[in-house]
Amino acid sequence: MVGTSSLRRQAQIRAAKKGLRVEDLRGNLDTRLAKVSRGDVDAAVVAYAGVRRLGRAERSVGGDSPRHHVAGPGQGFVTIGNPARRRAGAPWVARLNDPAAERAARAERSFLAGLGAAVVPYGAHAREENGRLVLDGLVISVDGRESVRGRREGDPARAGALGAELARELIERGALAIIETLAK
Repeated sequence: MVGTSSLRRQAQIRAAKKGLRVEDLRGNLDTRLAKVSRGDVDAAVVAYAGVRRLGRAERSVGGDSPRHHVAGPGQGFVTIGNPARRRAGAPWVARLNDPAAERAARAERSFLAGLGAAVVPYGAHAREENGRLVLDGLVISVDGRESVRGRREGDPARAGALGAELARELIERGALAIIETLAK
């Protein structure tokens, strides 16, 4: 029995290991880890950042690569807002920007927008590798039985276009059928 609170993670676990029982696991991180210690679940899938932040990384047995598990769009990005009326802060905020992360976020948002942003277990993970933007995308049914996965690579300057192209490709390969089934 594996516990996790994320529909996307639940679906991907079910797809990866047929017959594995997956349970919705709620509560803060300490509560979730206590459920593992008590034997309520055999394992919990949680965000590593939280485990590390609480100094509990020794309980972690590893992470997944985008090849095995595609994160939710926008996970891991931090945004800093600067109201238009506060233009004096704009140069300072601009210096904090990571252009590669901005392009990755743009690709993931474009992918999500291209799919209609319905409430389904989407996954998207963009990053730059060897001077190219790589975007992995996923639409998966909650039970993990149906999924459409794809990858786009290209010029980082085309981040938004790459996300939209990948969304169109997944739609052509059946993503809308999965999305429509979940909307019912």
